[in-house]
Amino acid sequence: MVKKLGSAKKVVAKVKQGLAGVKSASGPGCTVDTGVSKQNAKLAKSARVIPGIHARLALIDAVKNMDKYYVLQGLEDPKGKGNRFFAYSRWGRTGTSGQCALQGPMDESKAK
Repeated sequence: MVKKLGSAKKVVAKVKQGLAGVKSASGPGCTVDTGVSKQNAKLAKSARVIPGIHARLALIDAVKNMDKYYVLQGLEDPKGKGNRFFAYSRWGRTGTSGQCALQGPMDESKAK
């Protein structure tokens, strides 16, 4: 939101929360994103987030009416055999469920 005060402009930050809301960073307490269950319900129940392979990004530009988010996670299926790692991403406009993609199974180096 931009307010014009005389000849100067004042930029006001506005927090908008949706499905990409704030959660803890990777590590203990980091949960598998809700969109994984839409792609693979069995994996969503057993997977864990690989420590250090988790990001929630937001791109907000009020002047351009831009309000996007991205969720990126590396997932491990502890019950899987062989290639048991997955790469997950979800993106969209804040306040929407957006679109998601699940790639894998693959080896650990590709998931990272």
